[in-house]
Amino acid sequence: MMSILRAVLTAGAVIAFSAGAMSPAAARPGVPAQDRGFLIAAHQGNLTEIMAGKAAQQKAQASVVRAIGQRFVTDHTRLDTAVQDAARKLGVSLPMRPTQKQQAEYDRVNALSGSAFDRAWLEFMIREHRTAIAAGEQELRAGVTPEAKQVATSSAPVIQGHLQELLQAQKTVGTPQAQRATGTPQAQRATGTPQAVQAGAGGRAETTGQGETAENRRSPALGYGLLAAGLPVTVGGFLLWRRRALRKR
Repeated sequence: MMSILRAVLTAGAVIAFSAGAMSPAAARPGVPAQDRGFLIAAHQGNLTEIMAGKAAQQKAQASVVRAIGQRFVTDHTRLDTAVQDAARKLGVSLPMRPTQKQQAEYDRVNALSGSAFDRAWLEFMIREHRTAIAAGEQELRAGVTPEAKQVATSSAPVIQGHLQELLQAQKTVGTPQAQRATGTPQAQRATGTPQAVQAGAGGRAETTGQGETAENRRSPALGYGLLAAGLPVTVGGFLLWRRRALRKR
């Protein structure tokens, strides 16, 4: 009888120990709402960027967009590992997918193709990274737990670097507004591109920002010079004629 009782107690102790070991460190109470919310948002942001990065690798027309997409998959997978570790230690349950808004925006962009996809993808990722930077800054100001604040600290330079890459790529890939502006006189003056040479100039006229040629600028001066040179000759001829007429009288 004693041996049976001892076996039951031993089995109960083993079960209790196993349950305690398997329960998330998570069971740690009192995680502040700021830290919990930051970890959840960071995780969903990483899921969005990983998903978008894979789409860019498959669909982007510009090589720079494909390269950024590949880097996002690598970097945000690594960043999310740190988020999951912190969440596990604090007992924060993380969602399995992005927010409905993030998913809807991803679906909208992913339905595009060619240069339209590239532009929309860059705009989408710029917004996401700016949101992530703002969330990290808020965590550093108001966060409490060292685990969550460490995630914000370590991810900040990576996310900031991504944003700079995205902004630079946006200049390279271009935007609809920039493409419409190209070729206008205002855009040509802004970029220093010379405007068209006026017809009849034989391709030799030097254009200025106002469309005036150097030849046109010289024409009035040349006319005044010829007039000034011919005036003494005309006056002299008239006086000579007048003198001869008086002698005949």
